[in-house]
Amino acid sequence: MKKVYLFNPENDIALGYGKNTFSLSPMVQALCRDGAVLPLWYCDRDDCIVASDVPSAWLDEMERMFGVKAVTGRDDMSGYKGAPWGWSHHSRKVLSGYGAEVPGVDCIERIRELSHRRISADVMTRLGREVDFELPPVPVESVDVDAVKECLSRYGSIFVKSPWSSSGRGVIHVDAWSRSVEQRVGAMLRRQGSVMCEQALDKTRDFAMLFHAADGAVKWIGYSLFFNHEGAAYSGNVIADDDEIEQALVDSGADRAHLHALSSALGRVLTAIIGDDYEGYLGVDMMVTRSGMIAPCVEVNLRMTMGVVAWLWGRRFLAPGSVARYTVGPVGACNPVGNAVVSDSRLVEGALSLNPIGDNTIFSFRVEAYRESELSQLIV
Repeated sequence: MKKVYLFNPENDIALGYGKNTFSLSPMVQALCRDGAVLPLWYCDRDDCIVASDVPSAWLDEMERMFGVKAVTGRDDMSGYKGAPWGWSHHSRKVLSGYGAEVPGVDCIERIRELSHRRISADVMTRLGREVDFELPPVPVESVDVDAVKECLSRYGSIFVKSPWSSSGRGVIHVDAWSRSVEQRVGAMLRRQGSVMCEQALDKTRDFAMLFHAADGAVKWIGYSLFFNHEGAAYSGNVIADDDEIEQALVDSGADRAHLHALSSALGRVLTAIIGDDYEGYLGVDMMVTRSGMIAPCVEVNLRMTMGVVAWLWGRRFLAPGSVARYTVGPVGACNPVGNAVVSDSRLVEGALSLNPIGDNTIFSFRVEAYRESELSQLIV
């Protein structure tokens, strides 16, 4: 069945509200608008994308260079299966409004429940029974300020996280209690009913393991090596073979056998937790600490992720022997396709914008490829 893709990166915000409608900041609206065509790079040919006013000249150029093609600008998508960035009551409403096939309300509510950050505590508890090496303490869900204070007293430095948030939003680092911290934590508790508290770790590397859920089973597919802006907001990904990324993690102190054990154990654990309630890609954010310990479940993203986009893009469009950096950020001054070298529908070197750049474009989804490079040089 053909699919209709919706780029809704605000999905975690929508899950927090738990409603069909809500307000977005102008910058989030711009991200949604500028990235609407991003599914072109991971959909099947002639699937449909919820995107309007996409320049036909740009679409023709991308088809000529990479062989990609999708239907855009349709008002009636009956007969298509909904495929949003993430499922929420809001994305269900948008796609059903186009006539697309969507899950029932109860299914969306179950996905919302599974997307709560308490899933990380469940995953960590189960992993502790699956592996025979040290893991960080299990995150604690707190429903009042006193419980958060107790967690801070226990660990000395903690992260306090809203149940539904992503890309560094809804997360505060607390080293000492203050009136300002109490006000912020109190606001998080009032908005979403609880917070997750976890020990702050001395990390050397962020990464994720990527999975795909289908037919009641969750299977590991690869790695995501990503980097963040200061303040923990997502900045971009390295695009390289999984073996290269794994070696970079080992060079950062991770034990290779532990990585393999966790990828296997996580497949079993996530299958047990998720079952048939979700179908599609998901990512589990992790980190390597200075001691070499792996924090195996910082966050479960039960949706499409930029890491999955980078992983799929690399396998479909990056030339053998090349590595690349995928970034999301303000539009740069350089020509988005002018120095791209493409051979056999694959990027060999140079820069390419994955979305059309116009006078009003704010965000660029950009790939820069290199013929030869040390992987560490691509991580900023």
